Amino acid sequence: YWYWWREVGTQVDVAYRFKEATEVSEVSVYWLEFDHYDGNFRLPEWWKLYYKDVKGSWKEVEALDAYGLEKDCYNTVHFTPVKATGLSIVAKLQEGESGGIIEWKVK
Repeated sequence: YWYWWREVGTQVDVAYRFKEATEVSEVSVYWLEFDHYDGNFRLPEWWKLYYKDVKGSWKEVEALDAYGLEKDCYNTVHFTPVKATGLSIVAKLQEGESGGIIEWKVK
């Protein structure tokens, strides 16, 4: 899992880096929803997915689904297939709350 401890209400990101260019067309994210004595973790306000193309530029994927924000399940987004050397989730955390990811699947 991954979490943005002590980050609250900000725009954050986390990225995958591939050893070689890989074709991808779907990701599933299981968002962290957890109360903690040192800060709570909530679903973000919104999130987007970006890919790093073979030339090294970051671009937003062409999503075919809405970016889901359901708790206690995987939120899957399908997109037009891309050849990527990396992926990045950019998310806006809720005001006064932190956030995190329990699992991020890539297909």
